[in-house]
Amino acid sequence: MERVVEDLHEWEKDFQAADIYGSTANFTEFVFSLGSAEEEENIYQTDGPEKRTIAKIIVTEKLDKNASLRLHFSAEGISRIMQQPTMKIRLEAKLELEFPDTTGPAYDSYIAFYLSHMRPRVKDIAEHSVDSAMVKLREFLKQEFTLKEI
Repeated sequence: MERVVEDLHEWEKDFQAADIYGSTANFTEFVFSLGSAEEEENIYQTDGPEKRTIAKIIVTEKLDKNASLRLHFSAEGISRIMQQPTMKIRLEAKLELEFPDTTGPAYDSYIAFYLSHMRPRVKDIAEHSVDSAMVKLREFLKQEFTLKEI
């Protein structure tokens, strides 16, 4: 399988959190509400003076036969004794193009045509989807963290 991956967007912010466990669970629920999602990692460490949470989720939007938008969401919470708990929220968006392993001049022509004519259109659609996801993410963050950015 021939694969082309293009980075579209990267965003990261730190927030103060009242409860890293609740905020991580709410974040996970929010991301799953966006569409077809796959959980990569979900860790709640509760032992010792430092508490941690990690949630990594990928939302995939199939754009056409060859293209997918993959939104990589992550949340990392840290709570230490005598310090305000914090959450780091991150989003990475990638456009992924996949072509089957086929040979021949017709197939090579198809790939060349797709990359030169279809890829720009698919990229525009993907960027619009990323913008929409960012609007929803910012709205969720306003509700969850009451704008206590660090």
